[in-house]
Amino acid sequence: MSAQTLIDVLNKMLRLQKSLYEIAIRKTEVIKKGDVEALSGIMKDEQAHIAAIDVLEQQQQYAAASLTGSVNKRSISDCLKKAEGIERLQLEKLRVQLTDQLAELKNVNSLNQQLLEQSLQFVTLNLDLLMPAEEVPGYTKEMDDDDGLSARSLFDSKA
Repeated sequence: MSAQTLIDVLNKMLRLQKSLYEIAIRKTEVIKKGDVEALSGIMKDEQAHIAAIDVLEQQQQYAAASLTGSVNKRSISDCLKKAEGIERLQLEKLRVQLTDQLAELKNVNSLNQQLLEQSLQFVTLNLDLLMPAEEVPGYTKEMDDDDGLSARSLFDSKA
């Protein structure tokens, strides 16, 4: 199998990674606004992209194994050793572009995670302020005093 099949798969993967990056940027803005409905829609779109990337990764693994002739050598670096001429240059360029794109996506996702954690902390703090914790029942001096008066039970056995 030629390296061109792998190049085509990697080009598709790069386009999907760029699209996923754009979704992550939109997600950041939605998180800042606090729009839960829009966030839900963005997350569905994000999941669809991730599923498509998973399919392409399987295709990339198959194409790489075919190119290298080994199921154990499926990395782009292994493929670069087998590729020649223009295909080798294209593979190297795609490897660099994918690496850079994934680094950018990782940074944006890290920011989104921090924003979501801060939002969760803010909500938790507000809930704690609005609903203070109840006192834990325990033994008190008033309960220990037994002056002959029995406490009234919820169940009236005389009835």
